Amino acid sequence: MLSTIIRKVRTLLHPARGVKISAVRKAEILLENKNGYRTFIETGTEFGGTIKSLRHAFEHIFSIELDQQLYEDAVMRFAGDSGITLYSGDSARVLPEILKTIDEPSLIWLDAHPPGRITRRNSPIIGELETIFAHHHHHTVVMDDARHFSFPAIWEIRWKARRAGYECRVSEGLLYLK
Repeated sequence: MLSTIIRKVRTLLHPARGVKISAVRKAEILLENKNGYRTFIETGTEFGGTIKSLRHAFEHIFSIELDQQLYEDAVMRFAGDSGITLYSGDSARVLPEILKTIDEPSLIWLDAHPPGRITRRNSPIIGELETIFAHHHHHTVVMDDARHFSFPAIWEIRWKARRAGYECRVSEGLLYLK
């Protein structure tokens, strides 16, 4: 009984409870956070919609996709565009390799997670953030689907972000680190 009450209270107090925004709005938000960055990095290519929406705004886009078929589809879709580099694999493992090639602050979009509730155990988010925080440049990071993050995951993200000198806020269902 008490655990049910606690769960309901947490749901009511969750910083992004029930907030879902459209793909168009996400692209607008990312463009609003461009801040002169020339490089965009995303985890979770999926169908390549974010790449397509933002291609005109960045000199180079890096994108990582875990699902082999989605990766292959994206490779076909963006073939011949030298400003787009696609990777297949676990974003927590591939992101460090990408950041080794980046020598300037970038806009980073983290969206590589399974459907449903996002925890430390089922998402690469903590590993991705540790990699970003260890990089020698201070990036702007936007994370999708804040409504799905567990309370412990949000607390850990905020704590690690503060330790790394980033401010953390939640708005329109997204987590922002600047």
